[in-house]
Amino acid sequence: MTGAPVMQIIVRLPLHLVSEANARDSRFVKARRVAEQRWLVRQFVRTRLYDACSKGARLEDDLADLEEDVAAGRLSSGWQIDRWSVLMTRIAPRALDSDNLVSSMKAVRDGIADALGQDDRDARITWECAQRRPTPSDNAVHGHGVELLIQGLS
Repeated sequence: MTGAPVMQIIVRLPLHLVSEANARDSRFVKARRVAEQRWLVRQFVRTRLYDACSKGARLEDDLADLEEDVAAGRLSSGWQIDRWSVLMTRIAPRALDSDNLVSSMKAVRDGIADALGQDDRDARITWECAQRRPTPSDNAVHGHGVELLIQGLS
């Protein structure tokens, strides 16, 4: 039951995603890393959504209105978004197994859900995780990064 893509945004960030299940950091280090990643993803996705939906000036009031519109499934461009499809791709020299891949993406997933104004368990959002090795054209720090493909479906 997939709808036709109404809009699509791609976000590439130079984040170093680690398996939270295997990380042996203190709880304070982990909490800071998760908070920073979630905030950064939220800000970038929110900005790209705004750019895709409206070509006007960036005002804080407009961004607040955008969050309300996205949460309600209506966009100022006239597009009607019923569902979201999100592909999160981890870019790193070494692969993680599937459960560690999902745990490394948790802060990213929460940041995207924040930007969409939805809970990450909402059934209207389809989540997929993938991973690949870096290429020379990637904007990755020491070979690490994340690429997000977010599609609004009608």
